[in-house]
Amino acid sequence: MQASSIASFSTAYGSSLTSSENSTLKPGSFLYRKTEGFGLNMYMVQLPNTGNAQEIRFLAPYTHQMWLGADGSGRIQRTDGKPEFLNAQDRAIWEAAGKPKLSQSFTIDHKVGELSYPTVLPGDRTALAQTIRNRAKQNNIPIEGAMFDETLSILVTLQTKPELHRPLFEVMASIPGVERSENVTDRQGRAGISLSYTDSQTGKQTRVIFEPQTYYVLSDEIVLLKRTPELNVSTPFVMSWTTYFASSTVASTSNKPFE
Repeated sequence: MQASSIASFSTAYGSSLTSSENSTLKPGSFLYRKTEGFGLNMYMVQLPNTGNAQEIRFLAPYTHQMWLGADGSGRIQRTDGKPEFLNAQDRAIWEAAGKPKLSQSFTIDHKVGELSYPTVLPGDRTALAQTIRNRAKQNNIPIEGAMFDETLSILVTLQTKPELHRPLFEVMASIPGVERSENVTDRQGRAGISLSYTDSQTGKQTRVIFEPQTYYVLSDEIVLLKRTPELNVSTPFVMSWTTYFASSTVASTSNKPFE
């Protein structure tokens, strides 16, 4: 069985410590981060006695938790919730395949150094935009959408210094086709500023909400705005969303301050 998902940007297996967070952590302590989300998944399942594989689609909630030590050790944990099939046909195919397990839940413990991903980003906005453009060129999609995705990926998954959040926001806001909205709220009721980009070819819109003072990402979501033969769903259709919670320092990888 093969799986793929419409991944929100936090679900790459975690983000590294920023330099300021790293320097303030005491030896043996961990920075704890939690994200919650909901996303569209697509699985290939094998039908018995036929040799044929068929795709099923379902939506599933998940919780992603990380414990990151200053020495690069830590724990990454993902817990999936109950799936919701896109339609009755997807459920019927799943049942015919023997109801295979759909959860991607896991817990991975990392040794010293395994969660260290050093990266250097320029502080100058022009140089920062060029760095993002160069990275985005490696993706086989329109450059504007690739830059939007790359900037968001840096904001939520790399060793990004706090002072770079505003320049990154400004780079994202300056990408052609990006729309800005003031006085928005995320799913937790937190106020913010949103930036959104719509891919006219795929009909997918990515929307990011930022905390207006620090420019930290509060949430992101991907919405399908036009119907496609592959999905055949009513639009607008939320393909994924992610909520990012504030980090906190804990004493061990067993501590879960938000539970």
